[in-house]
Amino acid sequence: MTTLTAQLKRGDEELQATRRDLNGVKAQAAAHLEQLRTREFRRALDESGAAQVDYGALLSERDELRRRAADLGSQLATRDKAIAKLQSAAAEEQATRTSAN
Repeated sequence: MTTLTAQLKRGDEELQATRRDLNGVKAQAAAHLEQLRTREFRRALDESGAAQVDYGALLSERDELRRRAADLGSQLATRDKAIAKLQSAAAEEQATRTSAN
């Protein structure tokens, strides 16, 4: 029981850390997307041919952030499944101990 509890606690801590990472990436991606959508950015893009290079870099960075967000989302799903499995095993072990007493 102690081992399962420790694994559950570690899994939960990892899940929380991954969620924090995901939220950070989402916020960063949203900020970049908003920057791309702003009227000032579009006007600067129209006025300066050099801004097109920056626009491409921003799009690449946005795409990378989206990939990272998707990867983190996948990690969260995997960890959620692992935590659910550990919780189930811990509950089963607890039920076995309770019925044995």
